[in-house]
Amino acid sequence: LVVDKGRFENVALDTPVITERGVVGRIFREGLTVATVLLVHDPNSRISVISQTSRTQGIAFGQGPGQELDVRYVNLNAAIAPGEVLVTSGLSGIYPKGLPLAVVTSVTREDLSLFLTVRAAPLVDPASLEEVLLLRTVPAETGTGG
Repeated sequence: LVVDKGRFENVALDTPVITERGVVGRIFREGLTVATVLLVHDPNSRISVISQTSRTQGIAFGQGPGQELDVRYVNLNAAIAPGEVLVTSGLSGIYPKGLPLAVVTSVTREDLSLFLTVRAAPLVDPASLEEVLLLRTVPAETGTGG
């Protein structure tokens, strides 16, 4: 996905890209007037997530276009269930905490694993996008008060 904003508009690497439905991805290449987005379903995408209801943590791995996300490192005893919404955890420092990302579609237990096998469907379909929002971080003020 290419957006029509670049360095001239202060777009930087790892800028989160979202819509009203949820996370689309992040900027991974910026030019002067355009930028390229690494989509959440891309095999190179990794996003730290937490479930809204049970507060279960994991990492969502992209599996390719049209595929569900593979949520790894979910504790075997976690109380996560299909239908739960996964949101960004804020741990990576790229995405703010609480942005909707995906809905859990299946949870299975493997005999030889210490983790659950969790699959989740992304909330945003990049093929249907017309507009996106780029989130910009605002530096904290370092005033002395007053």
